[in-house]
Amino acid sequence: MKSLVSVIIPIYNVEQYIEKCLDSVINQTYKDLEIICVNDCSPDNSAQILLEYAQRDTRIKIVNREKNGGISAARNSGLDAAAGEYIYFLDSDDWIDPDYIEKMVWAIEKNTTDIVLNTNIQSVLDDSITPFVWKRYSKNLPEGEFLETTDAINLSQIMIWAHLYKKSFLDRYHLRFPEGYLLHEDNYFHHISKIKCEKIFCFYGGSYYYRQRQGSLISSRKSKVIPVAKILNLLLDFYQQNDYLLKYRIRFAYLCFSLLPANQEEFEVAQKIARRILFEKQYIYLTDFEKFALQLIDKSVSFQEASEKNIRFAYMRKRMKQQFKVSIIIPVYNSGKYLRKCLDSVCCQTLQDIEIICVNDCSSDNSLDILQEYAQFDNRIKIINFEQNKGVSAARNAGLEIAKGEYLGFVDSDDYIDLDFYEKLYHKAQDEKSDIAKAVKCEILDSGENKIVDINSGVKENKFNFLSEWVTAIYKNTLIQTNKIKFLVGIQCTEDIVFLVHCVLKANKVSVIDHVHYYYCRHSNSLNSKERKQELLFHSISADNEILNLLINAPESEISEREYGTLIVRFLLHILEKIFLLENLSEKQKNIILFLKKIHEEKVSYLVEKNTILKKFLRFLPDDEEQFFLYIKKFKDFNTFKFLCIMPELKKV
Repeated sequence: MKSLVSVIIPIYNVEQYIEKCLDSVINQTYKDLEIICVNDCSPDNSAQILLEYAQRDTRIKIVNREKNGGISAARNSGLDAAAGEYIYFLDSDDWIDPDYIEKMVWAIEKNTTDIVLNTNIQSVLDDSITPFVWKRYSKNLPEGEFLETTDAINLSQIMIWAHLYKKSFLDRYHLRFPEGYLLHEDNYFHHISKIKCEKIFCFYGGSYYYRQRQGSLISSRKSKVIPVAKILNLLLDFYQQNDYLLKYRIRFAYLCFSLLPANQEEFEVAQKIARRILFEKQYIYLTDFEKFALQLIDKSVSFQEASEKNIRFAYMRKRMKQQFKVSIIIPVYNSGKYLRKCLDSVCCQTLQDIEIICVNDCSSDNSLDILQEYAQFDNRIKIINFEQNKGVSAARNAGLEIAKGEYLGFVDSDDYIDLDFYEKLYHKAQDEKSDIAKAVKCEILDSGENKIVDINSGVKENKFNFLSEWVTAIYKNTLIQTNKIKFLVGIQCTEDIVFLVHCVLKANKVSVIDHVHYYYCRHSNSLNSKERKQELLFHSISADNEILNLLINAPESEISEREYGTLIVRFLLHILEKIFLLENLSEKQKNIILFLKKIHEEKVSYLVEKNTILKKFLRFLPDDEEQFFLYIKKFKDFNTFKFLCIMPELKKV
């Protein structure tokens, strides 16, 4: 026997729409339904229409409220009357595809979860039907995926009717809609239900037809400050009482954006809630405009000063005069799955004086759409759009060409950062007059496990020790521009380390700061072919080759004798290990081995002579590169080769 689904439809003044809504429900392919229609004292002909439909279909149950209580009270009345295993809320002026509920039930039972979210929404305006563009999340995934709690709250729209809920879950946590609130009561339900749910399944199923009506409550209310403030206070109470602000980074999507007062009464309300939000701002995602508006409202002494018009003009003036402390460069290529989380973490930085340069490297997914959406709400975002794919180095170089910030930061589009990441790095660099300031790296594995990689103590001893963590730092722009430092174009692996070595060689000081993190998301790369892995090996060898070039030609003033010898040995070992992994030796790769012999040339011989370990190490290199390749391939693995052949030579020193 199939599970019963309770479909709850609150009804008020919808006589011209209710028939289409009810027809779409009673004709569902999934038949095990109870259709609970809650008449919220509707003064039009809706009640009569309900009676007629109830006579035709016994699954329809009518709940008549004694007085009008609003949509929250109506939905709660439906919940009290519901007997189904699953709960579905449908708005009475909308309708759904015939297989809509069947696919929702399939999704929730197949994935053993308490909530499923269907992202297939069609927007209906007059006679026009177009796909609804989710402002914070856009996926067309029939196979679906699970959302993390923070993503489920921050990225999914506040659309209760796009969800199917397990009733036992709602009852367990006594989840109901807050009554007596004019607007955004569903926002509260959205936050609490998703905080309580361990895993939320998101998929692209049948269509929901969302009618945009000019006379609806939301469209007719010009100013929303007071009702929005009430909901924000309710949400903040919930999060603070349960210590959830410390655990989750919360975005009160578009609620803070609505706190622009239209009169003195609204100004007083907005000022109180603005101060409360700013007190907790380190735990809340806020756009740059939201931060600016809340701070201006907080400091204003009158409504005239904090009016919506004055706030917008003040923001525009600030942007025109703004000197950026940090320019953040984000290369983007087919990263729509991760891009919103990345952009949220960057746009909501506590350091507001930043510019965000996003370089779309001819993405074929929805990455450009997401960038343009965010740029509409944050004018610090600049988009460079490549018409053909050029690679990550070219994308970063394009950002370097236009960056105006005092410092430069880099974030990969599938990674994210702490909200105070750039504020702490910038102040560290300023306090210690450093060219480079570095934070801590946290690796996020496919399994969801977090792995802190903290090498800051090693960096304090030797500034070259953070070669694999270059994105965790900011770099002084004049350091980059004066020395004409760029990323190598045409090399697809380790090209970033070449950039870092060049920067560190020229830097006067490198500072480190603990307890602020760059989150590097490590994704499995199982789809790489054998040929592709061989190609990447060669690219990596080529990058190491360029690093050796930089080191060999570095003046003595830029690198100490100890650092020089250590780095030369490190990158020679890198090259030798990668040569060991090659299956065949091409002419280009022979040239790389030949390059190793350049270290013997007269122009760098004085450096070699200063380092005994390096001198002994280089004696091992053969005269014939082909014979050398065949020789090392005799060993089972590189470590065996290294310890049997190279290390004994080093131990003699």
